[in-house]
Amino acid sequence: MYFDTNFPCNVVYGKYSLFLTSQLFFREVFKTNFYTIDMRKYNWKLQWKPRLCKTLKEINAAFTEFGIFGKKIKALQIIGMAGNLNPDSYEQYICRKLFDAGWPYKRYEKYPYKDKVPFPLEAEVSEPSVFIFEDESSLEIMPLKSSSGGLLVSSNQIPHRIKDGINHSNFNSKRMFKLLQGTSIREADIRTSTEHEKTERWGNEHKTTEREYILELDIPYKVSEKYNFRSYSSYIAIKGSVGQYSIGIDDYFVPFSVIKKSLTPIYQIPIIDGTYGSGFWIYPAKYSNKDKTERKPLFNEDTSIDELYIGEFLMYFLLKYYDKTIPYHNVNKLEQDDTQFQFYLYDNLYTYSAMREMIAEIRQCADLLENDYFNKILDPVKKNITPYFLNYRDGRTYPEIPKEEYDEIVRKNIWPAIDFYRRFADRMETVMEHCPQCDLISFEGP
Repeated sequence: MYFDTNFPCNVVYGKYSLFLTSQLFFREVFKTNFYTIDMRKYNWKLQWKPRLCKTLKEINAAFTEFGIFGKKIKALQIIGMAGNLNPDSYEQYICRKLFDAGWPYKRYEKYPYKDKVPFPLEAEVSEPSVFIFEDESSLEIMPLKSSSGGLLVSSNQIPHRIKDGINHSNFNSKRMFKLLQGTSIREADIRTSTEHEKTERWGNEHKTTEREYILELDIPYKVSEKYNFRSYSSYIAIKGSVGQYSIGIDDYFVPFSVIKKSLTPIYQIPIIDGTYGSGFWIYPAKYSNKDKTERKPLFNEDTSIDELYIGEFLMYFLLKYYDKTIPYHNVNKLEQDDTQFQFYLYDNLYTYSAMREMIAEIRQCADLLENDYFNKILDPVKKNITPYFLNYRDGRTYPEIPKEEYDEIVRKNIWPAIDFYRRFADRMETVMEHCPQCDLISFEGP
């Protein structure tokens, strides 16, 4: 492990906290900035046509063809949100590190040197990463969202300006990885590790293979001196494949103040490209028999959303458009009551036709929430929305808040819901367009 103590740390973040206690500021940032780069202007899920490389030989062949080796890196542009750079995530990381060093949890807020805690120089993301070179060419890269592994690569396909994807960017990756300027990729490698895990209940052995894609850097002396590179921290590591993957300088740590300087104050409800966490897995599928009692999933195209957000923002629509007459639901039910949406351990199917109707209503509700908030059509939708999931915090429990004040809090902080509805609608339309061979969308609970 290497911790860079000489990295400049005199960072003033600004008068707004990362927890967005100023809701007015959040709304203004949201309205003025979030839609300036619309996902529909460049939808990487539809427009990006990468090459799949499963072996090191294929990766080297692609990099040689693209002329990547030896080119000087100008910047690293990472699309979308970094999960480890959300306030809840990095606060937990810092709190855990301080606890390991002997500082009690209860006194965490009083620790005066949180900005100096060593933080890994990496981002956990689920969308493509773009290396921009000094000659303005680029290398686009992302691990394949499959347990079989593989690296998706291309050159000069994704515009350099794109930073928002399925999720809005919550950090400035060019600034965070500024130390890559002037370095070049010398060679590539793949490291594989296999873990054998035995389940206690059944005694079955489960094998997990993790692949780490290595981009070894050729570091000029002046860059090495400035950032104190060591031999063991002179390469970019890309780890993970099924859900979020991490990309960063391997085993390289900087004071958290350096990371904080690159953060963007934004609250959003994450929509993850790939299978991630214990939330809902949403993926296209098609019937695999004439009786329509079996279905074949397309897991490589799945989307993950936390179960709490499903219950808060989407359950009204999922219940309304649930079709109990679908044969698959009757044959594969887990509970006696087959007339209802199954929240846990079951996949609930929706036809593409039903999904398009649902999306149209979701878009209508998003527009009404923005422009006609008190429209009666919204009453069943607003009934499920609470201030907590809109990032409102004031220390009170919600039964203590009078109903009139409660409703006004929701209205003033409704922007994350509007944004989520629009991004979810965009995502589902993209999946259906990208997978015309399927005719179903499955919502599988945790």
